[in-house]
Amino acid sequence: MGDGRPVTRREFLAVTAGSLLLAATALAQTPGPAARPWYARMRRCGQLNLNERDPLTLAVGPWIDYWESLRVDALLLNGGGIVAFYPTAIPYHHKSEFLGSRDLFGELVAASRRRRIRVVARMDCNYAYEDALRARPEWFERNRDGSPRPHGESPWLFKTCMFGPYFTSQMAAIYREIAGRYDVDGFFTNGWPSTGALEVCYCENCQKMYRDDVGGVPPDQTDATSPIYRKYYDVYMRRIADGSAPTWSTSAISAAASRPSRTSRRSAKSPFGSMPIIRGDPATRRSGRARSRAASRRPS
Repeated sequence: MGDGRPVTRREFLAVTAGSLLLAATALAQTPGPAARPWYARMRRCGQLNLNERDPLTLAVGPWIDYWESLRVDALLLNGGGIVAFYPTAIPYHHKSEFLGSRDLFGELVAASRRRRIRVVARMDCNYAYEDALRARPEWFERNRDGSPRPHGESPWLFKTCMFGPYFTSQMAAIYREIAGRYDVDGFFTNGWPSTGALEVCYCENCQKMYRDDVGGVPPDQTDATSPIYRKYYDVYMRRIADGSAPTWSTSAISAAASRPSRTSRRSAKSPFGSMPIIRGDPATRRSGRARSRAASRRPS
């Protein structure tokens, strides 16, 4: 072998058998597709972006037939935040004014489950209605003159501040409510974190954050060359990584754990594998009024 002599049949078989054993052992130790969480294995995901008037006319059956025909692994459905399409009990969580006695989100979740389609609740956490602004002004971003920031296309909505209690208290309560009531597999945070330039907020929460974590006062404008702004950006990124997301995840997992367990899809050892927090890019229409961008035409 190594000494230049010919390899005997016995030696060849022995080496080959050993190589096969080592290869089989390595394969056995490599996590297979089934060991990865479902959202790392899925190939198709649909999104039904509900219009606030949809509770009046939307037929659930044809829509779920459509998504099943596309063989989607999961479906994103409007859960809550700006508009709730279910009978929420949380104050200042705006229900669709056309909801009536329907639970449109619940109907869609149940129909998806019957077709073995996973459900991800889309959460819009960056705007809220004027009644919330009047009752809970500390939830919202402010200009330097103290005025709130209305949505550019939907001026009845106002920008919430990620450093305020809207993110740590109100959204956590909405996550708990949805996870406790409905059989969802995960959450998708729409429009947060934003991929655009950071805006400087002058609310009391941000002024305190500047004093305590950055030093100084909020600048007049964002400037990537400013050392103060760079420190603010670092605080912003820590908030994304370590602030609201763990609060929301813990809220969702705790609420889901209170439901009867389903060992086929829930994992007590790894709850984040079946209840992920999925962050996404901002949508072009944040008010929930756009139709589904995943389909070119709506089922009749």
